[in-house]
Order: sequence, then C-alpha cells, then structure tokens
Amino acid sequence: AASDLTISNVNGDVNVGNGISLTATSGSVTASDNVALIDLTGTSQNTITAGTNVSLTAITDSAAVTELEVNADDDITLSTVTLDNLATSILDLDLDEDGGGGALSASNLTAGQITVDGTGADDTFTFNESVTSSNTSITLNAADIITLSEDVLAASDLTISNVNGDVNVGNGISLTAT
Repeated sequence: AASDLTISNVNGDVNVGNGISLTATSGSVTASDNVALIDLTGTSQNTITAGTNVSLTAITDSAAVTELEVNADDDITLSTVTLDNLATSILDLDLDEDGGGGALSASNLTAGQITVDGTGADDTFTFNESVTSSNTSITLNAADIITLSEDVLAASDLTISNVNGDVNVGNGISLTAT
C-alpha cells in the first residue's frame, strides 16, 4: 500500500503464505483490531514493513517459516510471537529505520533466533513478557533504554550491545545463555 495497510474485523485467523510481504510505504501496518491470530503458513521468509508504525496481534507459524522480518521507520508493537515449527526460524525486528526515534513494545517472543535492532540514541525496547530463542542467539542492539520485565533465555549467546542509557531488569528476572 502507498499509505496505511490495515487488517481488521476478521472472524478467524489471517493466513500469510509463502514469501508474502506486507508493506505500507509511507504509513502504518496494523493488524490488531479484532484480528485473533496471524498464522504464517509458508516455509520461507515473510516481511512486514511500514513507513511509520507496525502494530500486530499474536503471530504463530503452522509451517516451517525460515524468517519473520518486521521493519518500521518508527515504532513496533507486538503481541505474542511464537515461531516454533522450525528450530532455526529467525525473528528479526528493525525499528526506527529512519533514525527519528522509535519504540518497541513486545509481549512474549519465541523463535530459533531473535534479533532486535534500533538506531541507537533515541530508541526504547520494552519487553513485557519473556524472550526465548530455542536454537541460537538473542541480540538486542542499538537502543537508548531497554526494559526487560520477564526472563530472557538464549539457547546459545545473549548479546545486549550499544545501549546509550539504561538496561532495566525487573525483580527476579533471569538473563540466561545456555
């Protein structure tokens, strides 16, 4: 879409097939108003890109998705993302692509590998629930403030890098790389 792409009032799941990209060149991508679930049904990469913000309801994969890439010039708001049908699936989140400031707000994230990148000095990452990689690493890179409200469990490496401000970790929270 040239401006906004909105998916709403769906009486079931939204199935996104093999290699599908959802793009709003200069606006937002929104699929959170009366949308129960986004189901990735293909076996390749899916990409969601917005010229402003991305706001998505719960996402799962009923197929062996290789990668879900979400790009936003500004903010990304995610409900639960569970990519567990392929052990090596990648969840790649890139916010503030235009360098003007961005915020990530995410619930539970699960994938084989998770990468979150901002542009640095003016970005905030808020993880309201757990972040789990089942196969390899978790990388949280280039933010001003990162807030972790629940456990972060990486199957191999856990990297938090290029944070200009604070990394806020809630009481009793574990940061684990096995």
